[in-house]
Amino acid sequence: MLKAARKKRSIARWRALETFFEGYVRQLEKKSREGDQAGFYRHLKMIDVEGKRSFTSQNIKDEDGKVLRDPTFIRQRWARWFHKLLNTKSPTIDLHAADKVKRWPTCVPLDDIPSLLEVEEAVREMANRKAVGLDDLPAELIKLFLDGDQGLLRAFHATVVDAWQTGDAPQQWKDATIKVLFKKGNTMECGNYRGICLVAHAGKMLLKVVATRLSHYCEREGILPEEQSGFRPHRSTLDLLFAIQRLLFV
Repeated sequence: MLKAARKKRSIARWRALETFFEGYVRQLEKKSREGDQAGFYRHLKMIDVEGKRSFTSQNIKDEDGKVLRDPTFIRQRWARWFHKLLNTKSPTIDLHAADKVKRWPTCVPLDDIPSLLEVEEAVREMANRKAVGLDDLPAELIKLFLDGDQGLLRAFHATVVDAWQTGDAPQQWKDATIKVLFKKGNTMECGNYRGICLVAHAGKMLLKVVATRLSHYCEREGILPEEQSGFRPHRSTLDLLFAIQRLLFV
């Protein structure tokens, strides 16, 4: 009877687990259909099929394979790792590649001082619920600049103009926090992680103004080749994939 009772409990446990996963997957599908990307990944991180709540090891090996446990030594190890990674000269770089690029005349309007409207549009297009930089200012807070009499927006615009004219942006706009994401393999090996840089949203606004100006100029002057679909408005690399598919199955 004891064996039968254990079997009954095991069956009940598996049925409960199956019911849980069915509901879990339905919630994922719902968030995916609704386009709730943040909710989708937040829900996805609620569970790990391997039973591990954390993918990142608290301990890291040094260059000699010794396991580091002291937080100070671990930070120093990561600093050395990324310094080497980001300062390695690539043997594939052609120093004369720039000579092969078509030269275009200098476009003076690209150097004009950013207008208040340009900064406002850059702020409006900021994505919400993104990690903050060293200034700890989330995008949602910066978007409050658009409310009221826009006094905060004008003050922020003045900072952008000052950085544009002097070429010296606030240090917090230039610095970044490096976060590591585990990929696969041994969790104590630095090479099994990928680093991402979290920069200040305020600094992104200046970059957005520059990127928008360059994008409009390139589209207007026909600088970009017709074959390029990535990083262009109203285009997608999927368009080329569909075109290839049609050619293959004609």
